[in-house]
Amino acid sequence: MKFPGLGGLFAVLLLQTSAAVAAEPVVRSDGYVVRYAAQVSTGFAPEIARQYGITRSANHGVLILNVQREADAGGKPVAVAARASGSAASLMGDRQTLQLRPAGPAGSGDLLADFAMINGEYLRFDVDVLPQGGNTPIHVHFEQQFYNDRD
Repeated sequence: MKFPGLGGLFAVLLLQTSAAVAAEPVVRSDGYVVRYAAQVSTGFAPEIARQYGITRSANHGVLILNVQREADAGGKPVAVAARASGSAASLMGDRQTLQLRPAGPAGSGDLLADFAMINGEYLRFDVDVLPQGGNTPIHVHFEQQFYNDRD
């Protein structure tokens, strides 16, 4: 199944996410759109995890960002390469630096980061994304609680 306007790995995550999302997980700035999602890595099918180098574990999560340039009137958005840096922090103040890397084919606009988590943990994510051709980093902030099916 093809998802117009979304990177490959981000589309896979949307398919595999069972929880309903109350608000669209997106940040728009300076003509760019950054979509984001995170889940426990066991939520990925083994073949998808292998394809994208994801370690499947009940104590391991994956953050995915998809970066696009917004479309002109009547046009389609275009995926753009980007760099990003950021962190995830627990309510107890434990902070881990996220190592974001390109995921999927060149130019897909997907970035991926692994992070450690425990069942029921609540994490705050702060990520700065710099799209190729962009001048100002786009700040992505969200909070999420993680549950796995193994504990």
